[in-house]
Amino acid sequence: NMPRVSQIEKKSVQTNGTTLKLRVSYLPDDCDKKELSQGTIYIGHSTKKQSVGFLSLLSNQKLKKHNRPVQEQLRQIKGECVIELYKNNKLVEKKILKEGEELRIPPGQYHIHSNLSNCESLTYWQFDDDITSIIEEIRKM
Repeated sequence: NMPRVSQIEKKSVQTNGTTLKLRVSYLPDDCDKKELSQGTIYIGHSTKKQSVGFLSLLSNQKLKKHNRPVQEQLRQIKGECVIELYKNNKLVEKKILKEGEELRIPPGQYHIHSNLSNCESLTYWQFDDDITSIIEEIRKM
């Protein structure tokens, strides 16, 4: 029961008075799927200039703590996702992303994506820089 692209793009939300800029150009059905025990990573396209896709987390699941060498941009499409942000291995902030909300995670910041709800969580992710080596590692998982 994935949202259609028209449902995704028409959702216009403001965060702190700033209009959201992420434009979802892919649907999960158009992506390569990598099944995980916690859910699914959908990979739309991945080039040296941009990588996009989705993270679907099952109820009460979370990814391992990780970081990325470039800014990670997130937009919540369905359900909620809790992002735990770490500094010096210490939890410094918990952000709850609700449908339509966005978050940017700075390069190098360790974080955890989790779904604490009883419903599926679907998050769009976008990197406007080269993470092709990380995408290839995900494909091999």
